[in-house]
Amino acid sequence: MVCYKFQKYSFYCCLIKQHQKLEEIRKQSAQEISPIINDKTIDYQNEIKDFYSELNKFGPAIKKENFATQYDMGYERAFEDIEKKKKELQELEAKLQNYTEIMTNLGYPEETAGCIKSIENSKNEIELVTQMWEFIKETQELFEKFKATPWPEIDGQGMDETISQKLTKKNNAMRKKLGSYSLVMDCVQKEINVWKKLVPLITYLKNDYMKERHWDDVRKELNTPDLVIGEELKLQRFYDMKIQEKAEQIQEITDKAASEDKMGKKIG
Repeated sequence: MVCYKFQKYSFYCCLIKQHQKLEEIRKQSAQEISPIINDKTIDYQNEIKDFYSELNKFGPAIKKENFATQYDMGYERAFEDIEKKKKELQELEAKLQNYTEIMTNLGYPEETAGCIKSIENSKNEIELVTQMWEFIKETQELFEKFKATPWPEIDGQGMDETISQKLTKKNNAMRKKLGSYSLVMDCVQKEINVWKKLVPLITYLKNDYMKERHWDDVRKELNTPDLVIGEELKLQRFYDMKIQEKAEQIQEITDKAASEDKMGKKIG
């Protein structure tokens, strides 16, 4: 019985000695590893500073891209370029996630806070230009549909309501959101203004009081002797002729036609 207790005591003493030895090893290892960890931490902090500078250049650069300044590039090309920018941003976001995980493990979870904010700002800018070109696509497709309308099917009043109410309201709301992209949005406004002037003129020209003699005056004013009013005529022709630039002259002709029609009805 005494021998068993002695063996048990010896075993515990051995465990204590092993624990003390392991503790010494742990302390020694910590002393050796600590400078390495500190050096690595400093290295990552410097990398993150450089990365932050890169991100702060990426965001503002979005506003200098062609899709942010050039309306004439068209929405198809704009969407292609925006998609490329989105992929670049995704790569930066993946890099940021890696840095965030590393610094969190090192005990510095807030080290990438500035980078996270910068990424969010860039994502917001990408979202804004995407919305802008979606609106441009909507307006251009609408106007192309108008242009393709045959003369007998033209609904001037309906077109005018679509432009003056729905489209103009949406355009005003978009311009408030897209103050940084006025170079493009000013072009959108200019195109809408063209249609605001053109459609009322078309409405006047479609009135029944417009006789062939009045159309002769229109042909002369527009220098288009080959203009034939019929089913094959499309609104595109008037858009291409830029009749809104002759608005005053066209208005005089339609007013004259309306007066003659009114007078004829009185006499008749």
